[in-house]
Amino acid sequence: MNSIVFDKKAALSYVGGDSELLAEIIGIFREEIDEKLERMRTWIAQNNALEISRCAHSIKGELHTLGATLSRRIAAEIEIAGASGDLNDIPSLFNQFVEEINRFIREIGK
Repeated sequence: MNSIVFDKKAALSYVGGDSELLAEIIGIFREEIDEKLERMRTWIAQNNALEISRCAHSIKGELHTLGATLSRRIAAEIEIAGASGDLNDIPSLFNQFVEEINRFIREIGK
């Protein structure tokens, strides 16, 4: 898959070129993502399709703003699967999602 882990140019464009604002948003994301992923893990274990979809949607928006192209794409897949009630692929998608989130966090830390 030929996707960008962190598109800084796009992220800056979403915040009007304000690098300080982008740094602040990245900081908030890093502080909150573990809790959000843990909630999603719980909902996956409970087969709660609605909450899985809602959480994926929320994170997807954050990832879009941050220029996390591949992570955002996987979040969209999880959101769609949850919304359709088809949870068969959710566990493997979630594992990919966590892996890509971690890649993104490493990339923005450079």
